[in-house]
Amino acid sequence: FEEFPAQSAETTVIIDMTSDFSDFGGSTTYENSKEEDTIPSKVLKEMGYYAEKVVFNNLLRKYKQMSGQVDEMENFFQQHHENKTIKVVWENMFKDKRLPYDIRREEDGNNVEYIEVKSKSSKAPEWVDVSENQWRFAKQLYDVGEGDKYCFYVVIDPDKKSSIGGKHTNPIKKWKDGDLIAKALKFKL
Repeated sequence: FEEFPAQSAETTVIIDMTSDFSDFGGSTTYENSKEEDTIPSKVLKEMGYYAEKVVFNNLLRKYKQMSGQVDEMENFFQQHHENKTIKVVWENMFKDKRLPYDIRREEDGNNVEYIEVKSKSSKAPEWVDVSENQWRFAKQLYDVGEGDKYCFYVVIDPDKKSSIGGKHTNPIKKWKDGDLIAKALKFKL
């Protein structure tokens, strides 16, 4: 798996998000849970929406703590802080736009962070689905020296008492460095 997977609408990349979010173990492989295979897609979509909401609200709280004054709209908020205008947009609040990220952060009108939200049922290591569109976008940013703009936020237990389990910046670099495990499940040939 030295090269980026060939282009195909059927490609799925699975990433191992370990429970120790500050240090990726690198080589241990975990198998998919059979329980995940039985969750209906409608439930998965609801869990994903809720996980995105958890991250968006967490970011909103963070920015309110920074200076207190935040202008809130329906699917975004913005703040003027240290001579910068920061805007955080929840892209999928009303409809899944099928973008390679769920939340976008701008500073002075320039995109500085693309957040893809993933959810897990527990802190234990689990595979999470990453679409080809998400992986390809992360790679495009990496190729132009902007890989740190793309990250995964992991929400633990999105259907119960949720917590943010970690932020994983620049997944392509971590994958190339051997600090992130990716496994292609199928290709359209």
